[in-house]
Formats: sequence, C-alpha cells, structure tokens
Amino acid sequence: MAQSDTQILRALDVELTGGQPEEAPARDRLTGMLSREALLLRLERTIARAAAQPRSGFAVLFLDLDGFKLVNHAYGHEAGDLLLLQVGERVRVASRATDAVLPATPGNAVARFGGDEFVVVLEQLLRPEEALTAAERLLTALSCEYWVQGTRVTISASIGIVHSDGGYRNASDLLRDADAAMYAAKSAGRGRYALFDSTLTQRVRLRVDTERELRAAIDAGQLALVYQPIVNLQSGAVVGIEALVRWPHPAKGVIQPGEFLPIAVESGLIGPLGEWVTLKACRDFVRLRRQMGAAAPEFVSVNVSRRQLGDPALPLKLAAMLRDSQLEPEHLHIEITESELVTDFAVARQTLDAIKALGVGLSVDDFGTGYSSLASLHEFPIDIFKLDRSFMASSMRSAQGPALVAVAHAMILLARNINVRVIAEGVETAEQLALLQSLQCDMAQGYFLGRPMPIEALATHRVPMQVHGEA
Repeated sequence: MAQSDTQILRALDVELTGGQPEEAPARDRLTGMLSREALLLRLERTIARAAAQPRSGFAVLFLDLDGFKLVNHAYGHEAGDLLLLQVGERVRVASRATDAVLPATPGNAVARFGGDEFVVVLEQLLRPEEALTAAERLLTALSCEYWVQGTRVTISASIGIVHSDGGYRNASDLLRDADAAMYAAKSAGRGRYALFDSTLTQRVRLRVDTERELRAAIDAGQLALVYQPIVNLQSGAVVGIEALVRWPHPAKGVIQPGEFLPIAVESGLIGPLGEWVTLKACRDFVRLRRQMGAAAPEFVSVNVSRRQLGDPALPLKLAAMLRDSQLEPEHLHIEITESELVTDFAVARQTLDAIKALGVGLSVDDFGTGYSSLASLHEFPIDIFKLDRSFMASSMRSAQGPALVAVAHAMILLARNINVRVIAEGVETAEQLALLQSLQCDMAQGYFLGRPMPIEALATHRVPMQVHGEA
C-alpha cells in the first residue's frame, strides 16, 4: 500500500476543509476500528459521493450497548475492554465490514464512536430495507452470550438507523439523527432498532429537557415520597409500607415514575435519586414510629434498581443512611425485581449477602414473571417474595384464572417451606382479597387495601373490614 491510513486521512481533511489537517488517529486503539475522527471524514466523503451519484444509497446504524456500564461497575474496566473487543468483532463480521475498508473507498465500514457506542456505514444499498436486515443481523449477533474473564455476560444493543434519502449535507446532522433514533429504540424497550423520522428530534429534545429538570429537582430536594400500606391478611394490621417516588413539577403537575424513572436509569441519575429516596424513607419511617408507637408498621420497603445493585459500595451507603437516620436495620427492606437478580447472578449474590449482613431485609418484586426458578432464588438470602400483580389481574377475568390461582397457591406453599413470606401485589377487589386469604397468603397490598399516601396519613389509615378475621 503506497499510503498509510493516516496519510489518506490527512489528504482527505485538506480536500474537505481546505485547511491544514489536524492530527487524528485513523484507528481506535482498543478495537482497531475507524476512530471517531476517521468516521467523520468517512461520512463526509460518503455524503459527497451520494450527492454526485443519486443511485448510490447508503445508511448509517448507530449502536449503543444496553447495560454495558454495569459490566464496568461489576467486573472492572479491564473486563469492559475485553467485552468491547468481542462486541467490535461481532459488529465487524455481522456488518460485513473489514479493516481493509479505508475512509476514501466505498464499502461497509465500522467505527467505535466512543465508549460503548459503535457506528456502521452501509454503502451501495439497492433498497433502504437492506439496512433493516443488517440491523436485525447485528441484534442477533450481539445478543449471544459473551465470556469475559471466565464469567458469562449477556448484553443487548439499541440501534438507530438513518438513510441517505434524508438529504444530509454533513456528518454531524446525520449522526445527530442516528443518535436520536437510537434513543427511540432504547426507550421502546432496548434490544431493538428504530428508524429516524422527523418527530424523533422533538422527542429527544423533550428527553434532554426532562433529564436536565430532573437533575435539578434531585439536587434541590423537590421530589416527594408516598407510601402504600402492606397488610397482614390474617390480622388486618398494616405491617409494612412501600416507598414510592413522585415528581411534583412546578409547571406540569405531578409526574408519575413511569415517565421519569427510565430517563433516570439511562442518564445515570438513578444512583443519586435512589440514595435520596432511601435516606428520606428511613427518616420518614423513624418519625412515623415515634408518632405511632407500638401500632407502627414493622418495616419500610425501598426499591433498588439494577444499576444500584451493581454498585459495590451499595452496602456501605445503606449502612451510612441507617446511621444518619438512626433507623434500626431490621426496619428497612430493600426490594429488587426478579429479573435484576438473575441478570448478574454472582454480583447480585455478593451485594445482597453484604446487605443482609447489615440486618436489612430483602424482598424480590415481580416474583413469578418467569425469569428464574424458585430453586435459583433460594440461593439468595431473601425474606419476602412479592407475587406479581399479573396473578391478581388475571385470576378473576381470564380463562386461565383457575390455573393461575393454582400456580399462585403452589408458590405460596413453596415459599413457606423455605421460610420466605409472600406479599401479593395488585389487590383491587374484595373478591381478590378473599381468594388470597383462602390461599393462606401472608400479606398483600393494592388499591383496595390502601392507595399510596403521604407519610402523615398512615397514622389514621383504616384497612377495609373484610381483612379482619378468617375468610
């Protein structure tokens, strides 16, 4: 080869900008793919070629790995780099790109855009649908498990797609729209792709605005907590409460968690948000127990996200919060969804063992949704299973109702055999309540037993009379 990649890039830079070329590495040092700088030059050349040859279509796929940061937190950056190397090779093979493809030549190319973001350039497309086929091939390749330092890791990717028919004149606009489409794919559930359309720009701007406002609300302590009662189904007493976060927005009113928690997770704000929720819940509960005395609930339950669970410092943070609030550890329960436990089994086990050593209770939310077996969950130091609300929702109005009731009953009996208590979620009718009592379920929560309410309202809350005594 007469010229090196760097020489070609420099020549291209002069030609495209008319100025002096800046020093820029042609290849990403870790993966060997085109670097960010080389990608920008490559895209400018691709856009110019498509303008001169209208039949020479192209597409750009913007990939972001789902859950990669958790790998870094759990196993260290060296493991993260090893994973990125494997991802890079799969992207290269699945997109049918090779290292021989230079920024000045047509053909598919791949680049590491930064961190866990990759860009695939597909040239000489005969039909726009070919980009969708390539995206599906990439999703399949990336979803297969990886082995990193002897540990099995599973991740997925979200992909945003833009086509040359968008009339792009520069690489920056093209990548901006590809990034917007990627966020749309991530918001839709991850592990999928999305095509860019004009409405996505507005949606991305709204997301950015929401993230900025949420960050300010967390810093200013402008969020609020409400608490839903957890009722003993034999005595009718409120034995626990679950802390639920709300966002009283000054202009938009109360924003429900489903609207801002996904943004908190994606942006990394879930860490400081979760810490704020836990500390405030501890302080509120201490105040409630002083007010109610012997009639106070036994515990307050706080939800912990997958990102928080991957933080090795979580047990130390919880210990500090307990000291700050002067709450006894047995009065705090940490709640984790079943899917979060089985995603990173080894890390979750180590973290939960450390939390349990503090004396804090542990609950598994959404139990029975099919992610794991009772045998695997038995390996964790769990105190409570929270039976997923889908069992209650379907038991009374579904043809599968009797079968679901039988499954719920079996879960309750199995849990009792391993000394784990059960809370049924989503109780909304007297009939559902009576059913749970007949199944000898330990506890329940739901709108029929009490809606989420301010901490001050719990002292005067009354449970429906149907709970008292045996059904």
